[in-house]
Amino acid sequence: MRILVLLAAMGVVAYMSLKSHYPSDVQSIFDVLGSVFLHLLAYGGLTVLFFWAFLRRNSWGFFLAALFSVTYGFALEVAQLWVPGRSFSVGDIAVNILGAMVAAAAIKVGEGVRE
Repeated sequence: MRILVLLAAMGVVAYMSLKSHYPSDVQSIFDVLGSVFLHLLAYGGLTVLFFWAFLRRNSWGFFLAALFSVTYGFALEVAQLWVPGRSFSVGDIAVNILGAMVAAAAIKVGEGVRE
């Protein structure tokens, strides 16, 4: 079940990242929340889900989960080169890294609290 949740989240992130145009109601959500916040949420969330699905008992799990999320985000940015209306963005990659690192730090702190 955990893997299915992760795969569903990955699918949503890929769909939203590789879509050329959004319906006006979805675009209005982006306008209100902002692209930066949504990138932080998406890649922080993927980091947590990857950790939850695969790496809960691995001492380096928090780092591997963040690495997975960052790699996935980079792959999606590269894929955007072939999507009309989308482009590769170093800024998006930087925000993806930040979201993944914040989530990884939260996981590590949470592990320390449990011990």
